[in-house]
Amino acid sequence: MTEGDASTWNDDELVFAEPWQGRAAALARAWVDAAEAGAFRSGLSATLAEDPTARYFESMVGALEAAALGSGRVAADQLDRARLTAATYAVTDPEHGAIEVLSLLVDEGNRVWAVPLFGLVDWRRVHHLEAYWGSAPSSSVAGIRAFDREERPLADVPVERAKLERLLSDVLFPPRL
Repeated sequence: MTEGDASTWNDDELVFAEPWQGRAAALARAWVDAAEAGAFRSGLSATLAEDPTARYFESMVGALEAAALGSGRVAADQLDRARLTAATYAVTDPEHGAIEVLSLLVDEGNRVWAVPLFGLVDWRRVHHLEAYWGSAPSSSVAGIRAFDREERPLADVPVERAKLERLLSDVLFPPRL
């Protein structure tokens, strides 16, 4: 399958540069096989036609999300939760107990929302951020931590769980237009 060809699907031709691309392709294949082939294919073709430089697998995920939402089988809040949990991992933290963690790169986009939360942290030393929240739905544990290159914590800022969920949903996973 070429990057611009959404009309055929041959698993033998798919090559993935990263593991998430294979997961995205498998999810898209399951959705296409299940029912929404037309919506998915037309959405993917339209996305690639609008921006020929778009990354194919990111476009695939966007088209899959649009088809799922358009079908009425998936609600926007379900999709937001799925996006968030797809990139997380569970750990038992000595301070917070059972938590889910989402690692975030430090880039200009993340600095925009993180600087007000962290205040006067020396951002030249910050290598990555981690958003975390309690694994149990009833847990109120939530926050964002900053780490240096040696994985030493620089700051740990508690954040109300609902505020953290809104922040991650609104800022990190903006809706596709």
